[in-house]
Amino acid sequence: MRKLTPLDGRQSNDVRWGCQIDHGALDHGVRMNGKHEAAAKAALSRDSICAAALEAIDEAGVEAMSMRRLATSLGVKASSLYYHFGNRDELVHAVVEFLFRELGPLPDGHDWQDQVKRSFVQLNDFIRDHPNAAPLLLRSLVDSPVPAARADALQALVCKAGFDQGESADMLTNLAALLAGHVVLSDGPSDTAVFAAGMDALIRGFVPPGPGLDAARP
Repeated sequence: MRKLTPLDGRQSNDVRWGCQIDHGALDHGVRMNGKHEAAAKAALSRDSICAAALEAIDEAGVEAMSMRRLATSLGVKASSLYYHFGNRDELVHAVVEFLFRELGPLPDGHDWQDQVKRSFVQLNDFIRDHPNAAPLLLRSLVDSPVPAARADALQALVCKAGFDQGESADMLTNLAALLAGHVVLSDGPSDTAVFAAGMDALIRGFVPPGPGLDAARP
């Protein structure tokens, strides 16, 4: 039978495995882990969590993103995330807002039509950069504050060209539907030209003949 060494108050023997446990080293490791977690927790913000969530969505999709996995990747406990977001759905909604802020303002254009088309091409390219987030972006084009503000700016642009509220809303809704179909069916970035041609045809269909909308004519 193996002779056990005397304990010094900081070590104990595990008889089953015949080894000694250094409690001092364990305590130090626990303290260091606690410091690292505290530092990670202090660095948390809504935007930093959203950025990490977007990375997780880009890698594995929306459904695979969980609060627990996200907390592990950030080096904190899940409870730290719930301090900033009440639940997963609230976080997903915040990721949409984060994405549209990253997208930025409407691009400039030569005229109203060019600016409208550039804005949808910009959104299309952005979706290409974050394909796993495409369902979130497309579903949230008008039902979240940031994308809704973007939609309002587009509608104001079209109304300024001579269309009324209903006509401008119909045009933009159809352009959004065209974008959704293009994202689902497109095979590659080269199809951007096809998407632009589709927008040209759609917008022309909303411009009636006659002198009433000279500013809106192609």
